[in-house]
Amino acid sequence: MDFDTQHPLLLACRNLGAAFDAHDALMAERLGVSRNELRLLNRLEGGPSSQVDLADHLHVSRAAVTVIVDRLTAAGLVVRETSPTDRRVKLVNLIPKVWQVLGLHYRPAGQRVLGVADDMSAADVERLTENLRAISDAISPAS
Repeated sequence: MDFDTQHPLLLACRNLGAAFDAHDALMAERLGVSRNELRLLNRLEGGPSSQVDLADHLHVSRAAVTVIVDRLTAAGLVVRETSPTDRRVKLVNLIPKVWQVLGLHYRPAGQRVLGVADDMSAADVERLTENLRAISDAISPAS
């Protein structure tokens, strides 16, 4: 099979990537943060994280994460807390204000995405979900 750069699936993937990119740019602007700072904030939606884990997730040095966390702390968007299991480890956590802002902007987009599935059967939603996971895996640099 020849590689068709204009294949509808590739174009749809590019459009999806551009939509995520535009949404994240808007979120970063509204929060007054850089894109890497937004990526860190999004990672913290799953709960507090150590700076080492954040560096691994962002694919940046620990020193870079320290700078990012320092800036977000100064902006009042995150706090550093001592780990309940290891006093030597500092965890980074979102403050409630950030949860509210993230929810205000991400929830409507999430609801619109789920609305796409309203007219789909459960089997079609499952198949779409599996296909999106497969596409994500195919795009991932680890592939």
